[in-house]
Amino acid sequence: MRVERAMGIPLPIDTWLARAIQAYRHGARGPVTMSDGPSGELFRSRAQSHIRSRLADGPYDHYVAVRDRARAAVVPARRGDFAASAAQFAEAETFLAALDLTREPSLLARSWIDQAHAYLEVRRQDWSAARQRLTSAMDADLALETEFGYEIFHIGRVHTLHLWLRAEGESGNRAGAVTLAQAIIDYVHGRRDTLPIGSGWSRERAAAVPDDLKLAMTLRLSSEIGTQVALAGGAEAAEAFSAFTAWRNWEGHPVLGEVHEWGLATEAFLRGDTRGFIERAIGVLANGRRETTLWYATALDVCRVCTAMRSAATRPFVADVRAEVSQWRQLPPDVQAPALFALIERETAGGPANYRPRQAPKRFHAFTVGLPRTGSTSIYTLFANFRSGNEYMERETISRLVQRHTGALPAAAFVDYLKRRDAEADLEMDSASLHHLYLDTLVNEHPDARFIMTVRAPYDWANSYIKMIMSWHQRFTAEGHALPQWMEDYGVMLFGDFSWSWVATPESIRERAEPLADAFLMHWAAANRRTLSLLPADRSLILRTETLSQNTGALARFLGVAPEQLTDQHHSNRHPDRSDLLSGLGRDWVEAKAREYGADVLAATSVDLASASV
Repeated sequence: MRVERAMGIPLPIDTWLARAIQAYRHGARGPVTMSDGPSGELFRSRAQSHIRSRLADGPYDHYVAVRDRARAAVVPARRGDFAASAAQFAEAETFLAALDLTREPSLLARSWIDQAHAYLEVRRQDWSAARQRLTSAMDADLALETEFGYEIFHIGRVHTLHLWLRAEGESGNRAGAVTLAQAIIDYVHGRRDTLPIGSGWSRERAAAVPDDLKLAMTLRLSSEIGTQVALAGGAEAAEAFSAFTAWRNWEGHPVLGEVHEWGLATEAFLRGDTRGFIERAIGVLANGRRETTLWYATALDVCRVCTAMRSAATRPFVADVRAEVSQWRQLPPDVQAPALFALIERETAGGPANYRPRQAPKRFHAFTVGLPRTGSTSIYTLFANFRSGNEYMERETISRLVQRHTGALPAAAFVDYLKRRDAEADLEMDSASLHHLYLDTLVNEHPDARFIMTVRAPYDWANSYIKMIMSWHQRFTAEGHALPQWMEDYGVMLFGDFSWSWVATPESIRERAEPLADAFLMHWAAANRRTLSLLPADRSLILRTETLSQNTGALARFLGVAPEQLTDQHHSNRHPDRSDLLSGLGRDWVEAKAREYGADVLAATSVDLASASV
């Protein structure tokens, strides 16, 4: 029995998931703070103002008429009525041909029709036709840029490439889409001279693009990358994400910082680092919806982890996320991510989880299998430079132990729980005072693991253990908390009978000293005897608690690590109370009981009763 410590122990996945869900709800309640820039409206509004300043009323009105027809033709394509959309585009082409415009407004109209028509071709999955339309639109924009002084259309052609990479993604080339996005970001920020698609690119022209338009394009591309990675899934997602490297440079950036935060979370998600992902996702979600749509991509990944790790417990949350997609679709079209929203809706509707946790390679794998108060915390701190945990998922494990003991939990279900616990903890040094209670399972399930049994002199051990339980009682009472029933149930399982009232004060302990000490010593002998019988000789090390600090080198060598890699904290859990609660019984009485119940244990572990000290 132990009280969970707040520091130094990997938090259970349940705790991380609860915090992520809380962060999601906090972020979802806030307003969307996305500005005009990332939505594309910043460029469009400036481009339309420039066009208005360039064209006389008549040509401008004709251009607007074509533009609006192209816009209207996209509407049926969005709802899947491709025939109606194609018919409206044909009418727009006929209308344009009848206008007999001069070159400048004709190029403007051509650009609008072709970009809009490319959307229809993408929806029809005619990738070749979509690329032809986008190429035509970029050619028109390049002519406007070079012949008529539309310098702003340089970034406009980059916007058209954004549509191109979206088409690449829709065609199934997710990694290619992200690679193109990375190239565009590098070009916009002056890190390359040209782009792989189109012509008329140069470092000088890119440098002339206003900074706010560069930033807006970077954010828009980052949103698209998030969507493409989410849509890819699995190994393809990892390949696509690896093509996007710019995010690593944006830590602490006042605007692009959110892309860096998403990058850290996604990197952890894709490598199966559940705890690392959730820890980072909490920050992304709690900050709310900002300049990109990456918040939604992170929410989807949290749902994926929830479904994979705790499907039943998190089902209401996942259902809430699915229901909220309909609210997101009420946002202005330019700040939506339709493909991502549709994906979230599909994946949160049920089915297999699109996430697989992975364990990092272990340098060694070890379990402590000593009783409480025999040095498990000291070993945990000795190995703090490794993936070391102390009493990981203690309360949940104790609950399962009690249920197994009472028959409420089948043995197979308990083994399944231990497998899940080990996978989620992913510890190299798994130090816990519970492991001896299921050592048989650990030995069978982990054929490469090593086991460290620590044995303490029975007088010292009983004194220390009883004092620890008394201190819990005093702390719970002082803080006004109810005494935990789960801990009392655990005591009954271990000792046959147990009540908090027995350990409330030094006086109550002394009143029951003989039956209390008798029960503890009987448990000391039986538990250690069972552990000794189960330990695999070739994978085990037995250490006396009193000599632990002198044997750190042997402990390190046993696990195949250098002694200097261990810390120098040998007594990290020494109880501050040095009183002797068993003095009324006397050392002779306790030692006689220890010999009566565990002479074989004393002999097998070389415990020296005479060396014991409070």
